[in-house]
Amino acid sequence: MAVGGAQPAVLDGVTVIEYSHAPAGAKCGRLLAELGALLVLLEPPEGHPLRGVVDDGATAAHYFETLMAGKQSVVVEPGGT
Repeated sequence: MAVGGAQPAVLDGVTVIEYSHAPAGAKCGRLLAELGALLVLLEPPEGHPLRGVVDDGATAAHYFETLMAGKQSVVVEPGGT
């Protein structure tokens, strides 16, 4: 989204639905968000699998927040109606 008269981001106006369970998918989504896409992360009711992952001594919360920055999260129950 353009701010203060700046050029719009490359993916401004694009919506991406992310449904990944691995760090590579989360990183890809993060990059798309940084390029201006609206990212919607689909999470199971128990939370995204990366919420409890620790990477290189960092806390799990910091790792998860870094990969999920710029995303909106929606809880989806597979098979639910």
